[in-house]
Amino acid sequence: MTEKNIRMVSYVLLLLSLFVGNFYKVQADINGFVKVEGVKGHTIVGDGIGFLLLLFPLLLITLPLYQGKIKQAERFRIGYLIGNMGMMLHLLLFMRHYSGSLDEEWVSISFRLGLSGWLYLMLSAGNLIWEWHHYRKGQQSIQER
Repeated sequence: MTEKNIRMVSYVLLLLSLFVGNFYKVQADINGFVKVEGVKGHTIVGDGIGFLLLLFPLLLITLPLYQGKIKQAERFRIGYLIGNMGMMLHLLLFMRHYSGSLDEEWVSISFRLGLSGWLYLMLSAGNLIWEWHHYRKGQQSIQER
C-alpha cells in the first residue's frame, strides 16, 4: 500500500471509531447510589466537542480534494491532528472528576473513556506521530539538497 492509502485508511478508521462501543462512560454517585451511563460516539456529534471530533477526520479525508490549493498540506494534517489531540486532552483533563454538594446531597461524578474513546485517542496519537515523522523526513531531505 502506498503512504496515501495508509493515511486514508487510518483517517477512515478514526472516523469509524466513533461508532464502535461507548465513547465515554459517566459514573454518578449520589449519596451512595451509583449509576454508570455509557455514551456512544455518534451521539456526541450534536455537542460542540463531539462535532469537532467528527469534523477533523472528515477534513483529513477530504484534504486531497483541496490539497492543490494549499502549499504545505502536511502542516494542515499535523494541525488538524494536534487539534484532535487537544480536544481529547480536554475531555480527559477537564471532565475527569467532580465532587461536591448539589441540593444538599453529596454528588461525585467521574468520567472514563470507553472502547470507542480509547480507539479514537490511540488512532489520533498514532496518526500525529506518523505525520510528524513523515514531515520531518521531508524537511531533512529538502535541507540535504
